[in-house]
Amino acid sequence: MSFVTALAIGSFIVLQSLFSASLTGSFSTFMTAWIHPYPDLCFAIAIAALGTAAGKQTIAVRIASVLVLLSLLLQTAATLVPAFLERKFELADIREAPGLYHLLLHDQQLWQHALAIGGVTLAILGSLLLIIHCIKNLTASAASAQVLCRWLLAMQALVFASVIAGSVSTSGKSLWQPSALASLVGKLVDEVAHQCNPELLDSVVEQRLQAASTRLAAAPGVGMLAGADVHMMFVESYGRVCVRQPQLAQRMASLYAGFDRDLRAKNYTVKTAMCFPEVTGGGSFLTHAQMYASVPVPDRFMFDRVIASTLAPLPKRFQASGYHTVEILPAMHRHWPMGAMFYGFDEALTQQELDYHGLIYHWGQMPDQYALHQLLTKVVRKAKTPLFTSFVSVTSHAPFRMIPHYFADWQIDANSFNGPPRIEHPVTWLNMLHDQIALTAYSDSIEYTLRTIVGFACQLERPSLVILLGDHQPPIAATMDPPDHTKDVPIHVFANRPELLTPLRELGFVDGFSVPDSMTAFSTVEIAPMLLRALGR
Repeated sequence: MSFVTALAIGSFIVLQSLFSASLTGSFSTFMTAWIHPYPDLCFAIAIAALGTAAGKQTIAVRIASVLVLLSLLLQTAATLVPAFLERKFELADIREAPGLYHLLLHDQQLWQHALAIGGVTLAILGSLLLIIHCIKNLTASAASAQVLCRWLLAMQALVFASVIAGSVSTSGKSLWQPSALASLVGKLVDEVAHQCNPELLDSVVEQRLQAASTRLAAAPGVGMLAGADVHMMFVESYGRVCVRQPQLAQRMASLYAGFDRDLRAKNYTVKTAMCFPEVTGGGSFLTHAQMYASVPVPDRFMFDRVIASTLAPLPKRFQASGYHTVEILPAMHRHWPMGAMFYGFDEALTQQELDYHGLIYHWGQMPDQYALHQLLTKVVRKAKTPLFTSFVSVTSHAPFRMIPHYFADWQIDANSFNGPPRIEHPVTWLNMLHDQIALTAYSDSIEYTLRTIVGFACQLERPSLVILLGDHQPPIAATMDPPDHTKDVPIHVFANRPELLTPLRELGFVDGFSVPDSMTAFSTVEIAPMLLRALGR
């Protein structure tokens, strides 16, 4: 074997290994992937070989290398999105890249941001140089027309072999791996088709928006509340898996019993049901839009159209009834005027207003109890009019690493969270889906957030209705034992005026926190009109 041939074989092994590598796979899945050809790699090699034969080796190799790098990035995204969110990668997911940056680096120092950005840049450039070097070695011999013909014939034989193998296969599996570039082209074609003929897709959107408008318009006002405050509490990653997974269910039953006692001592009545958003694993903002606007929001495309619509979502209905509406967003470092205008929020408490200077936590910077204490002292205790508040929790966000101290007396000051967390689990985004420690970390984080919200309710002295619901199942739900692939999340409603909850019994809610496993979940699309009907009697 000549040196050139050995170099070409080695280069192919490197490229094939790059394509087969998966951030969420094991060695066995890596080897299974390695033995299957990648059409994007073959396409790039063909471009480089043809360019080399035409005397344009440098430009052809560079074009081929960029295509390979783009395919690798797309393949990584197409692997991670289903692993964490249980859905296919969408073109709109590219717009969430700043959110990914925030997710991974929000609690780091400026020098660490610079180091991470520099490291990623060097990794991409290094990968590109490696790919260029490998493709150049792999196609160097293609300068000869005879060798080029062998290249093309070998690739064509591979295509024919895959067709034959697919036709006789009983499993229905293709010899080839999916093409990330072909998928990207298909998504781009769909987007161009929509831009050229938007009424095809927009008609479906308009039907959904009109149905939501009809549901909300048919619901009465909030007269039954008679001025009672309403607090919406979205609990990050609080899914039905908590009461279905054996290790979690036993702990949740004990917690529920304790929460029920605490609330009864403060004259609260509790009712519970199950509902489901269109998403799982992530995308909390989609759930918020779906619940408040009473329209299915499965993706960013629909979200953008809902926010730009003329719907009157739940907070705006309360605003129109004389309520002071406030959103509490511990994870937001700035205001979002368009969202506040659509939802109907008079005031927003973001990181700017919450003014947290303690230990930086893994998501949202601050513990949930700190944010709710700020709501209690800055808004609730100073209120002169009825309140509608919307709180989005952060402590139970993946990867569930840091569990803060809980202050049962709610005597919190600027130094309360300066020290280390009560618990810090060795769980990260890399081991979260496969390490058993993630289950314990998740359970601890959910307990903390639920305990904090129940404790907040016990501090309320005004007539109050508290609605606590999960935003989506956790990203680890599908990898637990047993796995849970449903989208169901609990919804608990408790009030210190029992008559406010009487209508909920007719809607399928049961007493207390626990629900039977046989209970059927309803769509969160129904929550806003359901509450308006129940409270408008």
